[in-house]
Amino acid sequence: MEPEVYDEMFALEERHWWFRARRRIVLHLLRRFVTHTNGRRPRLADLGCGCGANLAAFRDHYDAWGADANAAAAAYARHRVGPRICLAELPSSIPFAPASFDAVVMTDVLEHIENDRASAATAVDLLRPGGVFIATVPAGQWLYARRDAAHHHKRRYSRRALASLMDGLPARVELLSFCNTFLFPPAAAVRVASRLLPSHQSTDLKVPPGPMNKALEALYATERHVLGRFPLPVGLSLILVARRLDSSPG
Repeated sequence: MEPEVYDEMFALEERHWWFRARRRIVLHLLRRFVTHTNGRRPRLADLGCGCGANLAAFRDHYDAWGADANAAAAAYARHRVGPRICLAELPSSIPFAPASFDAVVMTDVLEHIENDRASAATAVDLLRPGGVFIATVPAGQWLYARRDAAHHHKRRYSRRALASLMDGLPARVELLSFCNTFLFPPAAAVRVASRLLPSHQSTDLKVPPGPMNKALEALYATERHVLGRFPLPVGLSLILVARRLDSSPG
């Protein structure tokens, strides 16, 4: 991503409704799908951890570790959560041991990576049998806009394209759904319009006034109670939960 995007993320991701709501959704799905055994805190890897706001939330309940390919992002993450951050690039240079995590999270990471399938395979490889991989990605290539370019997104995804990343891997998809659905109509209109209007800004994210910011967060975060239980036909994002199978013989 452009350097100013990381500055923006660090400044906003603890306060902006979109980051906060997505974090609440992921935490809810972790509680729903990750098994806690023997009183041990589940071990979690946040791959493409960015500036570390999600990791700061994960570590309250998980033995959480992070990795990011960008030195500026990793530095911001270390500022937030300490030394459990490594500078590493997907799919091939992640230094964690195979089958050593109960959960692997990639929040809006796969769209940045040329070899997204190999990166999904890396995530699954890190999981113990029964472990859970959670990924969010932007949905709908037709929504690709100026902000996607500023974030160096290589693609946006369809349901089929995201599901296909799991083909042939020792994992079972347990949830695949659109999300950020309730706000889809106005947000999609803004994205389409942004392709038509001149702009000199590569980043455009601002925290709305307090009451609006809280209302938008509450509306988006409400979807955590619907995901996987009722179909959401459209959305600005897609979310996938896959469980590692026991691939041992017999």
